[in-house]
Amino acid sequence: LAYIDQMDAKQVTDATEEKEQQQDPNIGSVQISLDFEIDSDGQDELKNAGFYINDKGICLSTQHNARPPLFSTFEEFEEFGALMEKYIFHLLRNHYQLIGVSLPSLDVNQNKNTAIAKKKQSKSKQKKKTV
Repeated sequence: LAYIDQMDAKQVTDATEEKEQQQDPNIGSVQISLDFEIDSDGQDELKNAGFYINDKGICLSTQHNARPPLFSTFEEFEEFGALMEKYIFHLLRNHYQLIGVSLPSLDVNQNKNTAIAKKKQSKSKQKKKTV
């Protein structure tokens, strides 16, 4: 970490890109243009984890203000993915005014257990009404 702390943001970004390309020549940056401006609203969890999305839609490290280095473990990658998913859903709800709808599981056992729990809850409510 001391080595990275001494590097400037461009060096960190260049080093990260070089390492990515050595691992897989098909990995690179995705160039997109956004139809809206990104603000810091909804980025609290990302920032707490050391990331933020800039006004161009690029994810950067809060520590180096550059693209974050590669993740050292799959768990770190999954945690980052979960944070990004939350932020994307935040944008979908707040910028595009989309509404989240929960769909039933395709897992028959889970649906059966949910139905049983709802029946028990309904019976419990009916008992309370008759008392």
